[in-house]
Amino acid sequence: MENYSGSLQEQQAFLNAPKNQETSTTKPVYVERPMLNNPKVQQSEEQKKAEAEKMEKSAQWFKAVAPGTFLYAIVYAICMYKNPEGIGVPFCVGATLYFFCYYAKKFYGTARKCDIFLMITTVILGILTCTTDSEPIIFLNKLGILLLAGIYLLELYFDVTGWSFMAYVKGGWYAFWGGVSMMLVPFAEGSSFVKILKSKKGKTTMDEKNKEKLFAIVIGLVLAIPIVCILLLLLGSADVFFSDMLENILEFIIEWELPDLFDEDFVGFLVTVLLVFLFGYGIITYINTKDTILKETARKGTRANSYIAISCGSVIAFVYLIFIGIQIFGLFMGALTLPEGYTYAEYARQGFFQLAFVCFFNVCMVLIVMGCFEDNIILKWIMAVISACTYVMLVSAAYRMILYISVYHLTFLRVFVLWAIAVMAIVMLGTTVFIFKKEFPIFRYMLVSITVLYIGFAVAHPDFWIAKYNIEQANKEEGIDEYHLLFNLSLDAAVPVLDYYEESIENPKGYYNEYLEKYCLTDISARVKDYCIRIEEAEEEMNARTFNFSKAVAGYKLKQYDIPKDDM
Repeated sequence: MENYSGSLQEQQAFLNAPKNQETSTTKPVYVERPMLNNPKVQQSEEQKKAEAEKMEKSAQWFKAVAPGTFLYAIVYAICMYKNPEGIGVPFCVGATLYFFCYYAKKFYGTARKCDIFLMITTVILGILTCTTDSEPIIFLNKLGILLLAGIYLLELYFDVTGWSFMAYVKGGWYAFWGGVSMMLVPFAEGSSFVKILKSKKGKTTMDEKNKEKLFAIVIGLVLAIPIVCILLLLLGSADVFFSDMLENILEFIIEWELPDLFDEDFVGFLVTVLLVFLFGYGIITYINTKDTILKETARKGTRANSYIAISCGSVIAFVYLIFIGIQIFGLFMGALTLPEGYTYAEYARQGFFQLAFVCFFNVCMVLIVMGCFEDNIILKWIMAVISACTYVMLVSAAYRMILYISVYHLTFLRVFVLWAIAVMAIVMLGTTVFIFKKEFPIFRYMLVSITVLYIGFAVAHPDFWIAKYNIEQANKEEGIDEYHLLFNLSLDAAVPVLDYYEESIENPKGYYNEYLEKYCLTDISARVKDYCIRIEEAEEEMNARTFNFSKAVAGYKLKQYDIPKDDM
């Protein structure tokens, strides 16, 4: 019993008190109540719930996007792997457009119907790719497909009404790099999908102890590899029988198993599938967030003071007017005398590319000025003067190139720049209208005009007409650049080229080389033979996936000639 000093009544009250009752002098004990009296515990549970919801959403998104994207990646690899110009290209283009449209309908219920122009022209470019052997045309076709498909994607997911030229540029820029930045997202969301799937099946994830064991085992195996390699080298040098056994094992692995398991084409195909899957998944994921693209395309930057452009543009316009006067009197009217030693062809060649660049610069400058500076009537008229000067420069550039072609004939580059001049003239017309009418749909105008003109250019197969023109000029002048005709032009030009060299194909000429002590073909016959072999090899390499119409036509045309077997 505790000693307690006090009155008798106080002692009796102390003795009669329950033994388990705490006295007022005892420090009280507070019991924490989880989820009610502990905000930290409650916050932790909320975080766990939020993480679980986030994981569930990630798993659902992966389930919705991954299967279709993986199927598209396989189709893309089948159509395009090591097949830059085959018949698989238009099928890949169709699959890409359907891939974009499928997810637009899946997530939003419908797709806009005004994109029919983009769909048709993109597919046409895909078809044209497998009808030509010209590398520049193939490159331009694929560049056009990329740009048109990108615009098609933006118009599927966004209301582009009122978008400016720069809004399209920003939208495409952010969509592409957004897709690249999201290429690692499938791994994280795929992990969430697997975890959710396991939890629904009643399977628990690996506990921390087992994870630690597994991690330790992996580290041990990694450390064992270099140690074992060093030991094998030492033991192999110590015993000849052990060394022979190692050599037999390595020879068996390297010469038999590795080529089958790690075939170059097989690995390349898998890498193509992986990269296309990651980028396709990334761009569909990014484009559906929309926040960044909507924010950037809707942002209206502060327009600069128009007098900056007025002062700068006035000086540029003054210089252009002086230059235009020289063009009119010197080049067109011939009033000025050329410097000594200059021909008109050389004079034209010297200035053409500079003029072409200045014209392109003028188009870009007018678009930037009208989009970035405040409206001002003086500025508009200065830009109109620059536009008019640009037309004179375009005529001068075209005239110079025609003069040069009349002397040195056609090449692909010369034909292409003439086409580019025509394109710039049409684009400049729309730009001039845009100067005085800001609501003019300049982006749509440029998109349609450039696309239609390019399709016409690609359909024409320029190499075919280049060969025909150069051959006609050779028949008149009795001279031709045979190397350019046979080796610089694509197989699109095979029909006129083979007709021109028909005699050398059927009756190749040769002579006996005493130094080599054998019968040799003349230079021209040897070149024609190499050209024919090039056609045969191109035709033999084709299959159902890589079939190309231009190569097939060249091969068919070659078979029409009676080619001596001994010489081919």
